[in-house]
Amino acid sequence: MEKVCIIGAGNMGTALAVQILKNNYFVNFFTIEEDVVNQINTRHENIKYLPGVNLEKNVVAYSNYKEALNETKYVVITVPSHIVEGVITNMLPYLNNSHIIVNVAKGICPKTQRTMSNVIKDALPDSMKNNIVSLSGPSIANEIGKNMPTFVVISSENTKLLKPISKLFTTDTFKVYTNPDKKGVELGGFLKNIIAILAGICDGLKYGVNTKAALITRGYREMVLIAEASSTNKQTLSGLSGLGDLIVTCFSEHSRNRRFGEKLALGLSVEQAKQEIGQAVEGIIAAKMAMQIAKDKRLKLKLIPEIYNIIYKGKNAKKAIADFIKNDSVEEF
Repeated sequence: MEKVCIIGAGNMGTALAVQILKNNYFVNFFTIEEDVVNQINTRHENIKYLPGVNLEKNVVAYSNYKEALNETKYVVITVPSHIVEGVITNMLPYLNNSHIIVNVAKGICPKTQRTMSNVIKDALPDSMKNNIVSLSGPSIANEIGKNMPTFVVISSENTKLLKPISKLFTTDTFKVYTNPDKKGVELGGFLKNIIAILAGICDGLKYGVNTKAALITRGYREMVLIAEASSTNKQTLSGLSGLGDLIVTCFSEHSRNRRFGEKLALGLSVEQAKQEIGQAVEGIIAAKMAMQIAKDKRLKLKLIPEIYNIIYKGKNAKKAIADFIKNDSVEEF
């Protein structure tokens, strides 16, 4: 029985374990949270992040990289994007050339504008740089853990890895597609978080679906503009990792980014809203990165700058949306 190490025992890592276990793999979790380690090992449940989901068979949790990675073949990275580089660096002494890295984190490095797979690639030795696969798509962890049908996409520069990774994850309720445009797949998963914050702002302001649908559509257009300027296939953004992920993140009650936007609209500060969410809100950093990309590529965006102003300049959410409506050019979309 092959072993899989999942780095990060949050809700997504736990939910993916549910699917992997169906395929008769053994799962080792790594997490620095000792309470989660104890919950998984003694109560066979991740009460903190995904309560009600049974993890009784073939699962062990560790707070030590050496033990967690021992005799494993696949390493699934499910930690927040801002700590991915540090995590990979800490894992290096216990990795070998046969390890295949599956990145699930959605984000871009703030300093270098590298996608997460490239952050991982640059941290790995030359002998492992071709061992990386990215997984993205509309995937709310709670639903995956409850075996609700979910569809995702994987991509890699090494196409030989796509078949075994598809086999690792594919179950009766978890469908895996492939896409050769790795950068586009990762950009879609990164950019949608910004628009999800806006969707939450609409909810917090009690705006109706007319407003929300239009702003999401307009936001999607700006996602495509950034992706095109970043030398990706714009068609990728119309797939699961772009449009699909955008829809689920904007409308799910479980979406951290949507809930963060809702709390901002209700008058909470950024720090207060983050505290109430209690987990990483990727759209905060994403908004800053999107603005930097737009500046570098000389893109004329109208909506994402307003989301940035709400988060980083304290602009009133209602006024930001009103200013967008006033200043957006009259054109077909």
